[in-house]
Amino acid sequence: MNEEVWWYATRGAGLMTWVTACGSVLIGLLLSGKSIKSLDRPWFFDLHRFLSSVSMIFLVTHLGTLYMYNTEVFTWRALLIPGESTWETTAASMGIIAFWSLIAVELTSLLQDRVSSAIWRVAHGL
Repeated sequence: MNEEVWWYATRGAGLMTWVTACGSVLIGLLLSGKSIKSLDRPWFFDLHRFLSSVSMIFLVTHLGTLYMYNTEVFTWRALLIPGESTWETTAASMGIIAFWSLIAVELTSLLQDRVSSAIWRVAHGL
C-alpha cells in the first residue's frame, strides 16, 4: 500500500477514536446524573458500552496504522511510552497518556464485579 492510504487510515481511525470516546463520555455523564429517565437508562447504558468498545477498536486501528505508516518514527516503543516519539513529542505523549487512561477505564469496567467501587470510580474519573 502506498503511504497516502496509511496517512488517511491513521487520521480516520484517530478521529473516529476521538468521536466515539467523546460520545461515550457524554452519555456516561448523562447516566451519572438524573437527566435520563429510568425507562431509557438500559438503552443509554448499552450505547455507552458500545461506543467505548468501538472506541477501543478504532484506537488499536489508529496505533496499527501509525506503525505501518512510518515505522522509523513510530516504533512500538514510541507508540506506547510517553516522551519516546521524535514526532510532535507533546502531542504524541498526550495521546499515549489518553491511550493508557482509556485502557484503565475499559479494563476496570470489564472487571467491575472484581474491583472495588473506589478503584472503578478513580479509573472512570480519568
